[in-house]
Amino acid sequence: MFLWHVGASTFLFRWIFRDPAVDLRFLAVGAVLPNLVDLPLALALGFPDGAHRLWAHALVVPISLMFVLLVVTRRGPTRKRWMALTVGVFFHLLLDQMWALPETLLWPFLGTGFSDMGVASFGDLVDSAVDVWAIVGEVVGLAYLAFVWGWAPPEDRAAFTATGVLRLGAPRDPAAG
Repeated sequence: MFLWHVGASTFLFRWIFRDPAVDLRFLAVGAVLPNLVDLPLALALGFPDGAHRLWAHALVVPISLMFVLLVVTRRGPTRKRWMALTVGVFFHLLLDQMWALPETLLWPFLGTGFSDMGVASFGDLVDSAVDVWAIVGEVVGLAYLAFVWGWAPPEDRAAFTATGVLRLGAPRDPAAG
């Protein structure tokens, strides 16, 4: 559920942090990173229990990312961008309701196995993607992203690929900084 994770994470970030100048590209990558890591690994390694939520869906991953980020960066735009990526990973775990899969969320503290929820094959993955709630989530995510894009000032939309910033509302006053 790509658009669901990106759209819902964007909404949550704007609602919780109220930072209109965040680089949404980093947030979006973080919001889908656990699936980009775990889905190919699960299919390639042929997990017999069908788990597709593996290591990248464990709480230890975003906590470790946050720790490394705080150690190797200083305050400023670089830290802020990478912090958005880490927050995106946390939001992914929240949106996947990982508390329902404690063996995975708290891996390796509850053992080295993963929860039994997932897909056994690529065909099962496609079947789960056609689930009605998955489609609803994708539509909701797309609708919110379209809203953000449509309400962003034209100069932000034009510069999005370079800055990753989309403010909402009226164009900002350059004199205001």
